Amino acid sequence: MISYPWQQRLPGWTIEFLPGRTGYLGFTWIAERRIEIYVRASQSPEELAFTLAHELGHAVDLTLFGQAERTSWLEARGRLDVPWWPGGSYSDFGSGCGDWAEAFAVWQLGGSSMSEIAAQPTGADLALVARLARA
Repeated sequence: MISYPWQQRLPGWTIEFLPGRTGYLGFTWIAERRIEIYVRASQSPEELAFTLAHELGHAVDLTLFGQAERTSWLEARGRLDVPWWPGGSYSDFGSGCGDWAEAFAVWQLGGSSMSEIAAQPTGADLALVARLARA
């Protein structure tokens, strides 16, 4: 379902599918360059793919982005006022990196973004996702 050539663009990253975990659908381990997807019996293949695409968005950020790309994304979304990284009172969905990851998933699969900082990505936003992801 995901067309992004992650093995080519994200060398050294691995993906693991593990049993469901309370509170998380997926997690990106930076130092290990590993994505974990926590599979629940109630999830559809489409839901799992969206979670995977979100986590791949984080891996793209961590592998390909510098400050210029992050600022470009926040500027396009009109949210230079929010931090890029979650922490404190900011959740993943309430941070720049979470908004980016949700838009990356929408770019790959369609569907609805759960970003708490900006609306559903527009066509222009998704074109920017493609450029920033070097697709």
